[in-house]
Amino acid sequence: MEAQELARAIAPFLKERENKSTLGIMVGKVISISPYRIRIDEKIILEQEDLVFSASLLKDYSREFIVENIVGNTNSVYDGGMGASSHSHSLTDLSGNIKYTLDLLLVNDEVIIIPTSNLDRWYVIDKVGRLT
Repeated sequence: MEAQELARAIAPFLKERENKSTLGIMVGKVISISPYRIRIDEKIILEQEDLVFSASLLKDYSREFIVENIVGNTNSVYDGGMGASSHSHSLTDLSGNIKYTLDLLLVNDEVIIIPTSNLDRWYVIDKVGRLT
């Protein structure tokens, strides 16, 4: 949807809020993931080229991690053998890469979206979480 056409479609939201200059945070619903399309209401659908996603929502998102100075202790165990004793283990410079695969956007997910002031880009921040 072109920015001007989108602005006209959103005008009733602005008028309803008596705030003609900005839209705030909104909730949309994912209606397609290839390509990404998000519905704001019955008439307004945002196309993938208008969307900017938080990296954590995208396929193959990964994050590096480093864990330093881990120390673990074990207790003496009597197993009938000789030499059971308390001891500790130390790991240093543990690092790696965690790949997130469970938080991908799916059809029917609700998402938090924020438009730019001229409505030409919409930032998809995160999935909506609802308490039940």
